Amino acid sequence: MNTLLLKQILFVISLPLSIAIYKWMKTGVFPSKLKIAKVIPKYKSKDKQRFTNYRPISLLPSISKIYEKIVHNRLYNYMTINSLINKNQYGFRKGHSTKNAVSKFTYETLFALESSNYTLSVFLDLTKAFNSINHKSFALEWFRSYLTERKQYVYYKCIDSKLFPITCGVPQGSVFGPLLFILYSNDLPGSFRCTTCILFEDDTTIYISGNNITELYKLVNQDITSLAEWFKVNKFSLNISKTHYVLF
Repeated sequence: MNTLLLKQILFVISLPLSIAIYKWMKTGVFPSKLKIAKVIPKYKSKDKQRFTNYRPISLLPSISKIYEKIVHNRLYNYMTINSLINKNQYGFRKGHSTKNAVSKFTYETLFALESSNYTLSVFLDLTKAFNSINHKSFALEWFRSYLTERKQYVYYKCIDSKLFPITCGVPQGSVFGPLLFILYSNDLPGSFRCTTCILFEDDTTIYISGNNITELYKLVNQDITSLAEWFKVNKFSLNISKTHYVLF
């Protein structure tokens, strides 16, 4: 059911839909019919015969997004009012953007240079981070219902594939998924003892300043070891080919 049709029948369905959503929330249920994703491969570039050259676009039922938006607003407001979202996370937050993250990093790096210090930074890239969320870590029934027993099928050239189960990750193309991701990774900065951390969604930058290069490398390596342990516990993996370090 597309969004245009929903808007046209809004006055007919708004009351029964609101009653249904209220009961789903009260009983901790996210209906299975709203958990089926239609995946459309979008060609990017190069060889059309290679799957890696297609971007999967995930489409979810419109009603599921209405339901998600209600829960998202309640949870986000609660987390914001109680200052529960890590201040180093600049993604998926109102009033925060890449500009804030870049400004913080640039300012502190330039300040270190003006103080005749070095800054050693590591730019980390996670492998399919949004697909790596461990479903077993969510204890509340509604979240478990929302995340688990999801299915998807691929639509290509007017042909549907069979349904496949989704065993991990937050739903691609969803309203609620990004917020769940930053909550899941909210304690990541706590794994660093020496370096400063800046997060933007799944992109992570760590850096430290000082006048002793050897000491900087030692401290950064200590924190990377701690980060590797955090990755192991939370079932994330590092994309080595897209992870780099720079000494300013």
